[in-house]
Amino acid sequence: MYKIRTPLAVLVAFLTFATALQRIKLYNMVSLRQKLLEAGITQNMLEAKYTRAHGKNGVELLKNYKDAYYYGKISVGTPPQEFTVLFSTGSSEMWIPSILCGAECKAHNKYHHSKSITYIPDGGKCFLQYGFGSVDGFMSEDVVNIAGIEIKNQSFIEVTDELSFFLTSASFDGMVGLRHKPHSNCDANSVLNNMLAQDLIKKKVFSFYFSRDEEGTAGGEIIFGGSDSRYYEGKFHYTNVIHKGSWIIKVDSGTVNRGVKFCTHGCTAIIETGTSLIFGPSKDIQRIQHAIGAQKIGGQNFIDCTKIKSLPKITFTIDKIRYTLDPEHYVHQYTLKGNKHCISGFLELEEEEDTWIFGDVFLRAYYTEFDVGKDRIGFAKLKKKHSSSRYLNLLQS
Repeated sequence: MYKIRTPLAVLVAFLTFATALQRIKLYNMVSLRQKLLEAGITQNMLEAKYTRAHGKNGVELLKNYKDAYYYGKISVGTPPQEFTVLFSTGSSEMWIPSILCGAECKAHNKYHHSKSITYIPDGGKCFLQYGFGSVDGFMSEDVVNIAGIEIKNQSFIEVTDELSFFLTSASFDGMVGLRHKPHSNCDANSVLNNMLAQDLIKKKVFSFYFSRDEEGTAGGEIIFGGSDSRYYEGKFHYTNVIHKGSWIIKVDSGTVNRGVKFCTHGCTAIIETGTSLIFGPSKDIQRIQHAIGAQKIGGQNFIDCTKIKSLPKITFTIDKIRYTLDPEHYVHQYTLKGNKHCISGFLELEEEEDTWIFGDVFLRAYYTEFDVGKDRIGFAKLKKKHSSSRYLNLLQS
C-alpha cells in the first residue's frame, strides 16, 4: 500500500478531499417566529390553528411555522435565476415562487419559466397543506444548481398562490426537501433522488454543520457527498432510520440531569434541519419546562435570562449513546421592541403521542451525517471551536 509520508503531501491530500466535497454555505436569517410576534401573532394562535388544520399530521406545520432562519442559495434555469431556500430533511418537495404569484410573493425572487431555455412544462397541479396555511401551484422541470451540482430535469412546484401570511413574513424564497422518498400528492422525484440517479455525488451521504461567525452572518454548511472532519472530533455514532426514505429514528429515553425522566418507554424522532426547536409530546415537554423553570406567558415559555448558567443538562439516549444538551443549546434569546427575552427551545406537539422533532436546538450540538445508501443517521461531537457557545444570540442576527 502506498503511504503518504511528507507533511506537504498530507496537506495536499486533505485539501484535495475537502475541495472534492460539494458544499453550500448556510446563512442566518431573522427568526420567523420573532416576525410573527412583532405582528401580534402569538404561539397560542399558531397552536390553535395547527390543531384545527392538521389533527395528528403535524410535520408540515413544523417545516414552515418555526424559527427557520438558515437559508442557502440555489439557482434554477438557464441562464440561472437565484433563490434563497430553506433546506428541510422533513420534506421531499422543492418549491419556489412563480412569476404568476400575487402580492404575497412581492418581496421574493420569482421564477420566470419563459426566460429559461432549459424549462420543460409539466402543468400538473400541486397543493401542499401546512398547518397555518398552504401553497398552491403547478409542476415544472428545469436545471437546478445546488452547491455547484447541476441537476437536470428537476421537478419542482411553481407556487402561484399562498393562503396565509407565510410567504409575506418569511425571509427565504422557497424550500428544498432532502427527504428522498416522496410523501405528498405532487408525485415528483426529489432533489436528492435525482442527484443520486444522475451520479452527481460520489458518496450517498450529505451532512449538516450549523454555526455562525462573529458578525452573525454565516450559518454553517451542507456538504453533499461526505462529511468534513474539521468540524467534529471522535467518530460518528450511527442509528438506523425506522422508515426507509425518511429521516426518522428511535430514541431510547430522555432525562433532565438524570432526574426527571421522559420518553420512558422509547419514542421516535424526526431529524429536521428546517426547524430550530425541539418539539415533543405535551406530557414530556411540560415536564422539561417545569424542570428548567420555564413559565408560560402569552403562549411563550419564558426563562429568567440571569439563571441560564445554572440550568440543568438535558440528555437523549439513542442506541445506548447519550447526547447531552447544555442550557446554551436549548435556551433562545431574542430582542423584541428593545427588550431582551429568554425562551425555552422546547415546544409541545399536541397531537403526537410519542413523536419528537429534533431541530437545530439538537443539531447545533452535534455534527450530523445523513447516509442515504445505508438508511442511517450519524452524530458526532462538534470540536470545541465549532460548538454553539454563541447560540443564545442567534435570534438577533
